[in-house]
Amino acid sequence: MAMAHNTPPRKLWLSCGGTRTLQALILSSLVLLAASTVDDVVGTAEPQPPSGGGDCRHYRFELTHVDANLSLSSDELMRRAYDRSRLRAATLYGTAADSPAAAAARGGSSDSNDSDSDSPVRSPGYLSQVDAEYIIKFYLGKRSDGVISAAVDTGSNLIWTTEKECQLSTTRSVLPCSSDMCGQQANSQCSGKKCTYNIAYGDGHKATQTAGILYKDKLTFLRPRLQTFENVAIGCSTSTTLKFHDPRIKGIVGLGRGAQSLPGQLGFNKFSYCLSSYYKPDLPSYLLLTTAPSMATGARSGATVATTGLRRNDAYKTRYFVDLQGISIGGTRLDIAVMKSGGNMFVDTGASYTRLEESVFNKLVEKVDQIMKDRQHTKEQSQEDGRICYSSSTQPDSKSMPQMVLHFADSANMVLPWDSYLWYTSKSSKLCLAILKSETTGVSVLGNFQMQGIHMLFDTQNDKLSFVPADCTKV
Repeated sequence: MAMAHNTPPRKLWLSCGGTRTLQALILSSLVLLAASTVDDVVGTAEPQPPSGGGDCRHYRFELTHVDANLSLSSDELMRRAYDRSRLRAATLYGTAADSPAAAAARGGSSDSNDSDSDSPVRSPGYLSQVDAEYIIKFYLGKRSDGVISAAVDTGSNLIWTTEKECQLSTTRSVLPCSSDMCGQQANSQCSGKKCTYNIAYGDGHKATQTAGILYKDKLTFLRPRLQTFENVAIGCSTSTTLKFHDPRIKGIVGLGRGAQSLPGQLGFNKFSYCLSSYYKPDLPSYLLLTTAPSMATGARSGATVATTGLRRNDAYKTRYFVDLQGISIGGTRLDIAVMKSGGNMFVDTGASYTRLEESVFNKLVEKVDQIMKDRQHTKEQSQEDGRICYSSSTQPDSKSMPQMVLHFADSANMVLPWDSYLWYTSKSSKLCLAILKSETTGVSVLGNFQMQGIHMLFDTQNDKLSFVPADCTKV
């Protein structure tokens, strides 16, 4: 049995650029070796730059796909992805959560919510069921206090888990009302000298709320190695109508624009992620917080970086919007009306598939119908869950099926191979369009299936989004 070592917390710095000497490489290797032998800390909430000047910080967190390690077939993966898309659309994108459509997507009727009697918000009496796409694992306080799995979400700010999970921590303390972090939450207020919050997700439906008390605690991420941050503001929800379909998931780590998000609290105005192939859910994906990001690391040979502007949308202040100007497929470009302000598409790590505004979606389906007809693929009757599928006895390839290009502002083109907008299922011999119709008028959503194998960099200081095809296991 390995013995525990009483060693002080350490800071582990990774090179952010420049030339690394042999001595530095040997030293960093020794630090990594030592870190692997103890259950210890390798980062701090307020790390200092290494000697020599310059703010050089780099953190890499492993993300796990919700379908990892389940040994699912291609048909099962597709079905689960569509089900998650329906759940998210029903609860977050404009379908009232107590409507028949939302109930059908949840697979049942509304449930009552058992809320804590000390909750700062009264439960409305039903649960809105959603599901995550990518999970990050961490613990609060000491590792023995329990590991928490949470969904990563670019559409929200707060880092939160349930009060039940928070109570296991032996190191938390109440965030005082006088704290700047308390004032950064739009729906926060003082209740008995405690900073409370009440957050509505999506379009503000009452069925997608979580409410509780803000605490300060020590937050440690598990993979690919232990990385600990002190005095992080954590929401401990005492009442929630947001229920995850996957019982492993106990909260959300927000990556949105606000100061309470993970990048905001750790002082980063740049972050990136790279999501591995949907067809290989066991592969790890990665989230990176760095002061000096490199898009060259892991980039596919010959790939070039594209950059478009991030737009600020007053109706959805936490989300990252872009201007989608057109879609090309099979030699035809479909132009899209661009809004005067605020963007017309937002990037959503919680969405399985891209959703296009209805008029754009209908034009795209017409074009895909023609492409499939030319290749003798028969269109099937529309599925009850909104899927559009075509019969196909053989799996297509890059020669038989064209690429799709998403044209963003500033001449930034995202090129999608056929298997990033179509899903082939061998068991049922179908090709299904992995793009759905948006539930919100005038707003489209860029989902994870279309972002697989693409390194996405968000620069909130300069309002820029850059992306490049990459091997996500190497970023």
